[in-house]
Amino acid sequence: MMTLLSNPSTIAIAIATASALFALGVWGVLKARDVLRAVISVTLLLSSITLLAVTLARAHTDPTVAAGAHAIVLLAWAVEVVEIAVALALFIALSRKGIIEFSRLREGRW
Repeated sequence: MMTLLSNPSTIAIAIATASALFALGVWGVLKARDVLRAVISVTLLLSSITLLAVTLARAHTDPTVAAGAHAIVLLAWAVEVVEIAVALALFIALSRKGIIEFSRLREGRW
């Protein structure tokens, strides 16, 4: 039985998509001027790594490797959820004080 990700061209497309998402996330982190955009960019980084892990796990035929990759993906999802919760709490706390831009954080005006 042939799965969708057993086709080499489909694997290449998934890897290219994950790479593009990772590059977009890195660019977003480097160019972010406010906290919310930086959080969204870091989330893109983590999602691209998750996509790559799922792609490589589905492409591999050894079930133990696939199970290990799926465990890593579940761990990555847990990290993403915690990261989003902490970032939203930080964003809410900073928005109450009127500090949302990184430039104000660097100046030390709280």
